[in-house]
Amino acid sequence: MQDIHRQRVYHGALLAAFVLHVLHGISLPILATYDGAEYLRLADVLGSPNFSAEWDFGRTPLYPALLKLSGWALGRQALAAQAPGLLLGFLGVWCVGASLRRLGHPVWAALGLMALSFYPTLVTYEHTILTESGSFFFLALLLNVLTWQPASGKLKTGALVLVLIAAYYFRPTFLYLAPVVALLQAGPLWLQTWRSRRAGDVGGKAAYLPGAGHLAAVVLLPWVAAYPWNCALAASPRKDFAGEQMLFGLAKQAVIPPGHSVLGAQARAYEEAIHASLADSHLPLAGVDTARLWPIWVALAANHRAEGGRIFREIACANPLRYVKGVVRTTLYFGGVSAHSDENRGFTNAVITTAADGSKVYCFTHPLENVLKERLYQKTGRSLVGRVLNRLIPFYDLMILAGVISTLVVFCIGLRRMDARVLAFAALPLAHSAMFVLILLSADRYAFPAYPIALANLCVLPCWVRWNRAGPRVREAQAPAGAI
Repeated sequence: MQDIHRQRVYHGALLAAFVLHVLHGISLPILATYDGAEYLRLADVLGSPNFSAEWDFGRTPLYPALLKLSGWALGRQALAAQAPGLLLGFLGVWCVGASLRRLGHPVWAALGLMALSFYPTLVTYEHTILTESGSFFFLALLLNVLTWQPASGKLKTGALVLVLIAAYYFRPTFLYLAPVVALLQAGPLWLQTWRSRRAGDVGGKAAYLPGAGHLAAVVLLPWVAAYPWNCALAASPRKDFAGEQMLFGLAKQAVIPPGHSVLGAQARAYEEAIHASLADSHLPLAGVDTARLWPIWVALAANHRAEGGRIFREIACANPLRYVKGVVRTTLYFGGVSAHSDENRGFTNAVITTAADGSKVYCFTHPLENVLKERLYQKTGRSLVGRVLNRLIPFYDLMILAGVISTLVVFCIGLRRMDARVLAFAALPLAHSAMFVLILLSADRYAFPAYPIALANLCVLPCWVRWNRAGPRVREAQAPAGAI
């Protein structure tokens, strides 16, 4: 197949991906949870005189701003609330496809575009008022910039800094990816310097300073940009949000020993929740059943939210075996080993499997519940797109497991061959998942943003094999640095 034909296949797949997003955007219903209702409330608060008094500073403003802009452009109705998720999901698919294309094989990139576009869980989160599809977009955008090869390294570093800052103001956890992104940017520069020194072209350790400058910029500048919001958070009632999450992780994976003093009056209920969650005398990979754990965690957070970080460190250090078992269970759960699914499958059932029932508003106890049921009402009915996606759900469950295994293989190849572009495909999803694994947040919704890139790694392996078999002239012809 001639190169121009391969490029046409890629662009045809990109067009098909866009058409599919339009079709399921029209035919599938919206899902709003309690968090979704809160984001819609914040969209109304943004820019109002009551901003400082009513804003939840545990949530950064970019996603509510997109919801507000969408509502202004399309009206206060269901499609407007879905539009940011649909747009960010499509752009994320495009970014991953463009990154695959830079490996030199547009046909495999086209297959990646199709695989991601038909991924039922991604489609689900594009219809859900949550930050998950946007988190996937920013992870994909980081991947796209890392695989980009501009003439100037400073231009690439500047782009990474801007993406990390925007990603932080979309979802704060992206700030913790800055060191990994910085290493992926500075590593190739240091490797090039090391090779030049071995060849005698440059001398002195000062030659490593430019790479160190790029590293420092990517690590520090996003933290500087995040400082004002972090100061506002520290002065708000939500300043202990991270501590609450850590307490949830400890309880979810049963790292807190039964009878521990931190449990207080919840000790008996906690022990009963653990025993009720056991399967064949073993705790499931997902940990303690969330419905049973929820009231226990609410009580723990109310009593110890200000000490959450300290309690996490003390209990993990005092019970290292329990903590390591929790990390292992969460890792396997995120890796797709368990057949049990938490929020991902529940949300997919709501948006795809029961699409004929129309919109779903599950924001019980939220003050806007009744208002949103009317505002977001949809009666979508059955559709061909929904039926096809529903049939694909079990197939993609297996694909995710294969994708995770491929990601580990790609990571080893990238390290062994010192190939920064290949390494980025594995390091980003692994680092993103590790943030939640280490604090034991074993809800599969947190793992989702990395899954589409794990699926893309099923295409990275054949791309890499064919790339390394090709000669230098073929590589140069097949991999335009700025291809999108």
